[in-house]
Amino acid sequence: MILGASYGSVFGDIDSFFTNNEMMAELLTPIEGFSLTEQYLSMLMSVISMICTVPALLFLLKLRSEERKSLMEHLLTRAVSRTKILGSYLLLATTFGFVMLYLSLFGLWAAATSVMEEPISFTTIFNAAMVFLPAMWMMIGVAVLLYGLLPQMTSFVWLYLGYSFFVVYLGGLLQFPEWMGNLSPFGHIPQIPVEDMNFVKVLVLTLIAAVFIVIGFIGYRKRDIAG
Repeated sequence: MILGASYGSVFGDIDSFFTNNEMMAELLTPIEGFSLTEQYLSMLMSVISMICTVPALLFLLKLRSEERKSLMEHLLTRAVSRTKILGSYLLLATTFGFVMLYLSLFGLWAAATSVMEEPISFTTIFNAAMVFLPAMWMMIGVAVLLYGLLPQMTSFVWLYLGYSFFVVYLGGLLQFPEWMGNLSPFGHIPQIPVEDMNFVKVLVLTLIAAVFIVIGFIGYRKRDIAG
């Protein structure tokens, strides 16, 4: 919530914020029919969603840490299936990611409402934030896939998230080619309210995330456990 509120506090004077900040001004290309506030909101939500993905991945990858420390043996020797163990961590990760994103957008809405003469509606901010959930699920899916098949490479997901932040947030400023942004799931999410909702892209990302998770579960059930 504090994260969202810190960003939302600048919405009351967004024009001068961009005027006095040359780098921020270059991040946004004026789009006819949309205000700077709407453009800033769409860009901001991509950043917030990636930040909210971090604690979700931390929850999930805690399982990898516990495995390396041989803390899973006491569970695996009991009548607890690997599917249930991984599933519980996955549930925590997805739930916490959603909660973090919701609290951030609520904090942003509350702060922006208090400083704007004509506040952005909660529905607009909600839609602009929640559309990034499939990208978050995709990152979680990559983590599950790696943990299930190649546990020694689970740290790759952090590099992938860092790459996503770099190309999505700074891609326009540094004029990266479009294909670089398309390598990140966050690069496929429509920038609401500036862009129209693209249900096909969102659905495809969700399906790919689901496939990655299923393959990761299968691999985890079959592979040897460290320790």
